Amino acid sequence: MKKNKIIFFILTFIIVYSTTAYGLILHTEKPTIGLALGEGGIRGMVHVGVIKALLDAGYDVDYIAGTSIGSMVGGLYALWKDIDRVENFMLNLNFDKFTKPGTTSLKFQKFGDAPYLTLYFDLLSNKSKTSPLSGLISSIKIRDGLDELTERASIDYDLKIPYKAVATDLISGKKIVIGSGRLSNAIAGSICVPGMFSPLPYGNMYLIDGGIKDPVPVDIVHNMGADIVIAISLRGISENKKIEVDNVISIIERAIFIMVEDRTKEATKGADILIAPKLKVKSLGYNISKKEKLRLIKLGEEKMKEMLPLLEKKFKDLKN
Repeated sequence: MKKNKIIFFILTFIIVYSTTAYGLILHTEKPTIGLALGEGGIRGMVHVGVIKALLDAGYDVDYIAGTSIGSMVGGLYALWKDIDRVENFMLNLNFDKFTKPGTTSLKFQKFGDAPYLTLYFDLLSNKSKTSPLSGLISSIKIRDGLDELTERASIDYDLKIPYKAVATDLISGKKIVIGSGRLSNAIAGSICVPGMFSPLPYGNMYLIDGGIKDPVPVDIVHNMGADIVIAISLRGISENKKIEVDNVISIIERAIFIMVEDRTKEATKGADILIAPKLKVKSLGYNISKKEKLRLIKLGEEKMKEMLPLLEKKFKDLKN
């Protein structure tokens, strides 16, 4: 009988101790942070600044999902986990070497705010007949360049942070979330702005910019398991120019802009923290100066620092 009492006491102690210890582990476990990095072309320099400010404040990035330029910044950081290296790459980013080969006499027409490539002369086939381009920049060359840059990194095996990219299938119109395979495919498919980049062949799909379906992938980061989702929307950064809608192309461009802007507002509703800087700049072309790029990085740092008190509060609330 005495032996049974001793055994009962030991078992009770083990159960109580285990439950208490498990509770303490749950109580002290650090909440996880996920970044939803939005589309926006060269505005994506802001993403670099946001990550820098987070790291400087002592926080880690546990999950990343990116759309378009957000997929590039996020993917490279998930691979290297070195924001200085990502910053250096972005500061020296140059798409000129990825323009389509075998072309000359590129013809541009001014439609509203942006020049649109209309026709080109095919030197490789030695034809004088002009032909329409699917995009000035080759998505295949972009992918191959990213393979060289990342040493054909695999999302499944080589990344240091869980990562997903958002693209759009041009054929079905569906949102495509890429979370496995080569990192180069994920980034190249996500950044293919229609007209500027040729669609990326991917299985039986042709991928174009993910911003058309999900400009800021907050829902994806939540589904990945992040406790706190920080969304970065770049729509508030615009060129200091008058909006012109005086022809078919400029009207279509403006309509797409409005559509993406509305989807951005809807997509960011689920974010725990929203960073949406506003700024007027002279130009948002990829060929802007390093000084202007650094200005955008600084803007990202400043806006993230403004949100640090809110982030700290959310951390404390989750730990209590």
